[in-house]
Amino acid sequence: MDNYCPFEIHCYIWTKVDRNKMKQPTSFSEHIRHLRVTAELSLRQVANDLRIDPSLLAKFERNERRPTKDLIKIIEEY
Repeated sequence: MDNYCPFEIHCYIWTKVDRNKMKQPTSFSEHIRHLRVTAELSLRQVANDLRIDPSLLAKFERNERRPTKDLIKIIEEY
């Protein structure tokens, strides 16, 4: 089940990215995604650790929603 991904194409693309050549994040959303990808953590795993819905974390990473100040503190400590 380690290789399970509901978005196979998305996962394939990210596994092919040379993590050393990723551009530096310029926004909070890019920063949290960059940290997650370089740590090789799944979106589902991080969302579970933060006790939030994976779709909400995905929206944060796509800059479609902004996290609350309390959630930013939790993410910061993660």
